[in-house]
Amino acid sequence: MNFLNFILKNLVAIHKGSIELKVKSTLAISLASFPFAVIADAVSQWFHLNIAYILFVFGAVIIDHLLGSYVHAFIKRDFNIKKNIQGFMVKVSLIVSVFFLGRGIVHILGDDNIMAHYFNTMMRLMVFIYPAGSALMNCSLLTGGKFPPIGFLEKLKRFNENLNIKEFGADKPDEQLTP
Repeated sequence: MNFLNFILKNLVAIHKGSIELKVKSTLAISLASFPFAVIADAVSQWFHLNIAYILFVFGAVIIDHLLGSYVHAFIKRDFNIKKNIQGFMVKVSLIVSVFFLGRGIVHILGDDNIMAHYFNTMMRLMVFIYPAGSALMNCSLLTGGKFPPIGFLEKLKRFNENLNIKEFGADKPDEQLTP
């Protein structure tokens, strides 16, 4: 509240004060706003570097929400708009929170070591697989378990339990995963 009062007081001085007061107030607002500009720039740069990942995660959230709404409305027949909105808000909040916390851990570890790269990869997978896995389960319900195959969903479930990427292919440490 004090910051807001400070800004408002200086804005009034810029419009109604003497030339000297206008210069001082402009300088005061500029200096006070500098930390916010630095933070906004850092967030903007991070967002620009991670836009594809962000789009995939929130695309998965939207797909999961649409498929889940359909499943609850027409297959399970237990659709409730309040629970639907609440579930969506909880899922988005958890995704943002876990990703923020994970990025904090990666930052603390430092970006230039193998542990940080591994942890960053696992965090990105966890955050993406939360809505994507739910969307895939909804697809399975819609197709009566035909797509995606139950075997894939079981591998996804095991990955969620142990974070072992080998669940998706390679049996030996030196074996390459192929698409």
